[in-house]
Parts: sequence; structure tokens; C-alpha cells
Amino acid sequence: MKKLLVLFVCTGILVLLAGCSTQQDKSALIKHQHNINNDDSYDISDIIESRLDVIVSSPKTASYPGAYINEHFIEYDEIVALGDKALQYMFSVFEKGGQTGLRGWIMALACSDIIGEDLLFSETQVNTGQEWYDLYIK
Repeated sequence: MKKLLVLFVCTGILVLLAGCSTQQDKSALIKHQHNINNDDSYDISDIIESRLDVIVSSPKTASYPGAYINEHFIEYDEIVALGDKALQYMFSVFEKGGQTGLRGWIMALACSDIIGEDLLFSETQVNTGQEWYDLYIK
């Protein structure tokens, strides 16, 4: 279990270090976020699900969520930048249950980043994103 704990602490650090690589990436993300927040025609579920599809697609050989986030940090940052809208959507997915795979971990990490409580992973022993959510809601 200590290995798992170290893994998630390292994942959190890697996510924080990933960030946007250039000012151009940051500007594009801010512009995209502004458009989504000011246009009700955007379907948050479609946006988040399409970003999650990209994130979980590679690298296939990785054994921890941080590798997938690092590979697709722009898509991950787009989810996190959606803030409360993303949080509400992902919580609704967690409410349905069964988020025990990689996708659940990515959502849990994004929720944790949005909430600003990344220490939840190091303070508790959780084995899945669903367990993180279930513990967080209590």
C-alpha cells in the first residue's frame, strides 16, 4: 500500500509540473475556456468525455495515471479549466458508480485539482477513482 501511496503523490507532483508548455498553449486554453463558459451551446459532457478519451488512449504501456496526464496535459488542463461545470459532470458520473479503472483515476485527479485538495490522495488509502469520490463525499 505504501507503493500505491508514493505512486499517487508522485502523480500529483507530475501533474503540477506538466502545466502548459508554452505561453501560446496557455493563451489558447484561456480563450477556449472563455468560449465554453460564455456559450451555453457547449455540451460539457461531450467536451469532458472527448478529452478523457484522448487522455486514456496512450501511453498504453504506462502503469500510473500521471503518465497519461503528462502525455495529454493540454486535454487534462482543458477539463480542469472548466472548473465547477466539470466537477458537477464528473461527480454525476461518479454517482452512477463503477469508476474503478484508469478513466476513474483521471477524473478523480481532475476533481482533486479543481477542488484544490490534492493532499486527499496522500492522506488516505484509496485504490480507485471511485473510492476517492466515495470517501470525498462522506
